[in-house]
Amino acid sequence: MVYVNGQPIEGVEDVENISFPYELRFQLPASEMDRFEFLDNDEPWYDRIRAGLGEGDIIYEVYGLTAPEPLGGTWVQIANVKLLTDLLASEVGDEHLFFRHRQ
Repeated sequence: MVYVNGQPIEGVEDVENISFPYELRFQLPASEMDRFEFLDNDEPWYDRIRAGLGEGDIIYEVYGLTAPEPLGGTWVQIANVKLLTDLLASEVGDEHLFFRHRQ
């Protein structure tokens, strides 16, 4: 049995049966691209996102790269990120949550 964070993974008997992507890519579904292409600044982008997405909508398609591209790796869709509830705003998240990115 394989365990992740102390929890057993159903259907996986040994580590040999698990494969991991070389790289992950999160992408807006193609069917949603036109809906969220903002060419003007008439209103804040987050208001459009909140108004346009709701419970059950897919917000990202997740792709995994099977190996480095120079070695023949290909992108394969492995998951969808789906909203379990409508989007919510919070003062803490909107005004005090920031991510610092380093190269």
